[in-house]
Amino acid sequence: MERKLSDLTIVELKSLAYDELARLEAAQSNLRILNQEIANRVQQIQQAQQTQQGTLTPTFEADPNAASSASL
Repeated sequence: MERKLSDLTIVELKSLAYDELARLEAAQSNLRILNQEIANRVQQIQQAQQTQQGTLTPTFEADPNAASSASL
């Protein structure tokens, strides 16, 4: 049988509020961990792209009338 909030005592309501607060804090902690992992992965991708760009040197057409294009 489900109980209504209006049927709960103040102590029971405070207990429920405390439980919800604990769940909220756990969720916030999990979000911080997830956001840190996302930031780390984005940083790794950016570093890999910068490394790739630093090692590849594009060659350009010698003819100034030719369309500009880089061949990698």
